[in-house]
Amino acid sequence: MVGGFDASAAMLRVARDRLHEADLRQGDLEDLPGLTVARALEVDAPFTYPDVATAQRANLAAGPTRLAIEHAGLDAVRDAFSRAMQPFVQRDGSVRLDNVFRVVVAHA
Repeated sequence: MVGGFDASAAMLRVARDRLHEADLRQGDLEDLPGLTVARALEVDAPFTYPDVATAQRANLAAGPTRLAIEHAGLDAVRDAFSRAMQPFVQRDGSVRLDNVFRVVVAHA
């Protein structure tokens, strides 16, 4: 299976290099030069947390959030995050974020 990992690593390098320069919108992945798309689909990926505090802790370590903390400070980001989560709080106090990810299976 090592060969499979090598091939996967090579594909990821190609995708990384091409995606780094791309301003992606829906359908853009399928149109990247040099890739032949085998399949493209959208995958529902709801993120659920027992409460806002847990959702906040889970997201504070994410790369974009870390940049926001460096820019605006931890207290400001915590406050903004708590406010932003309010529309997603369920009756039981849990938080549900209904994400959809675009997945494209392709080869070079």
